[in-house]
Order: sequence, then structure tokens, then C-alpha cells
Amino acid sequence: MKRIAHRDVKLENIFVTEGFELKLGDFGIFKRFEDGKEVAIDNAGTPNYMAPELLETSSQLSEDDLYQCDVFAAGLVLWEATFRERLPNSSSGNSPITLHFPSTTSPDVQQCFDLIERCSSSKISIKSRLTTEQALLEVESLGEVIQ
Repeated sequence: MKRIAHRDVKLENIFVTEGFELKLGDFGIFKRFEDGKEVAIDNAGTPNYMAPELLETSSQLSEDDLYQCDVFAAGLVLWEATFRERLPNSSSGNSPITLHFPSTTSPDVQQCFDLIERCSSSKISIKSRLTTEQALLEVESLGEVIQ
């Protein structure tokens, strides 16, 4: 298994094939992990899509944490796609985006909102947010509901 963190997941780096499959591109700042080697972590990426832990200069992040940061960014992309609008610019480059959700009576829509929040809420600690595997299972479950 390839062990890489993309580190710049955002709408502009997601492409759609002719068969309507989503592909992640622009791996210019990815981080590859190798067994037994320590890696220095810098906060490369697009500030609006960065997890709060990446914005903190004193954060010590593990390999798993960096994967969580990609999930955080993917949740923000899902928010943009759901609401068909861009993320609001953070007031400063060092503060995470606060997401807002309208009230809904649809349990399916609420399930989507909950997924986004559990991936990308800056109020949830990095260890409590969804993992890549958990997020993918929930997306798959949502896909079954939507079809």
C-alpha cells in the first residue's frame, strides 16, 4: 500500500473523468511515508483547506494525523459541492473555517451534514474526527441512499 498524504485536497485538485469518476490530482506537495523514518512536517497547502492542527506552529503531527488532515480538507470540498458555493475566506491565514448548516427535516440531508461536520469541524479534535476508512464507508452509505 502506498502511504502518502496529499496535503492540498481542494476543489481545484479534483477532476472528473468521462465516466464521471473523481480523481485527485496535483501531488506537488504530497508527503510519502516510509517505515522507520521520521519525517518533518511543514504546513504546506492551501490555508482555507488546512486542518487547525496544521495552522498551529507548535503541533507535532504523526503520519495518521496527516491523513486526518486530508480527510478534513475533503470534508470541506464536500461542503462546497453540497452548497454549491466556495468556502468563506478565513479572516486570517491562521484560523480554521467555521462551517454553517441550514436546518433540514430530511434525514438523508442531515446524514450528509453530519458526515461533513465529523470530517471537518474545527471543534472536534483530530483524534476524534473520522478516519479515511470511516469517511469512505459513510460516503458509500450516502451514495446508496441517494440512488
